[in-house]
Amino acid sequence: MAYSLAEDGFEIIPSVLPEREIEALRTALATLKVTPGHRNLMQQVPAVAALAVSSQLLGLLEETLGSECFPVRSIFFDKTPEANWLVPWHQDLSIAVKERVDLPGYGPWSTKEGIPHVQPPAEILEAMVTLRSP
Repeated sequence: MAYSLAEDGFEIIPSVLPEREIEALRTALATLKVTPGHRNLMQQVPAVAALAVSSQLLGLLEETLGSECFPVRSIFFDKTPEANWLVPWHQDLSIAVKERVDLPGYGPWSTKEGIPHVQPPAEILEAMVTLRSP
């Protein structure tokens, strides 16, 4: 069954990256300190930063978001039988920002691993797309 981002709110796109690039990412991620999760992955792993702005990924999004789209967050969770946790269904409403600027419609504020986060107005969230990999 095919899903459509516009119709269903999500889309499954198989085989976006060739196997050699997936292996290169696995190798790069293996250099991270062993923890179940990592925020700010684009700053920690150059291969992830390069992939985030690659034509392979941005090309998938430009039709929906326009040619000015750009990555704003990179998170990596390594769930294993030894490090697993239940996450009930939820919708992420906070975005990471460079610095706190108090503006009407933005809030509440929080800090995650030293990075300020805020809940923006709905129209900001509606213009965002999340990419996930199994």
